[in-house]
Amino acid sequence: MRNSLEFLLSDGHDWVVNKSHLTALGITDTHLHFVFAFMIVLLLYVLIKPIIYWVILLRWDRFASYLVSGIMTLCIVQWLELYQGIRKIGEMEFKDIASSALALILFGSGLALTHIGERLLKTWRQSKSQKPKSV
Repeated sequence: MRNSLEFLLSDGHDWVVNKSHLTALGITDTHLHFVFAFMIVLLLYVLIKPIIYWVILLRWDRFASYLVSGIMTLCIVQWLELYQGIRKIGEMEFKDIASSALALILFGSGLALTHIGERLLKTWRQSKSQKPKSV
């Protein structure tokens, strides 16, 4: 995120944020990073709150568990990539995070297919037990 903000704050991009004006006001890069991160968190909160409310109303406990575990997994993988980059143990690579996202998508697809299969089997059993027997 820092590279993208430095790109936006470089001299050629004064149309986004005029860094010289902000520096005169005592606003540093750290302040800008905080404000941008805060705005992103606020935006995501506003966007995700109705989805979570809807999931709770529908009592989709599997989906809620999948959502929380997926977010935690991506955070842990991102933290490990950042740790490797800081300690110079390895390289920060986007493909590692992309592989984690692909694993989450495949797991979610499998979870959805399992749930759909269970629902179809339950519906089939109920319809089979409710058929009148011929005499």
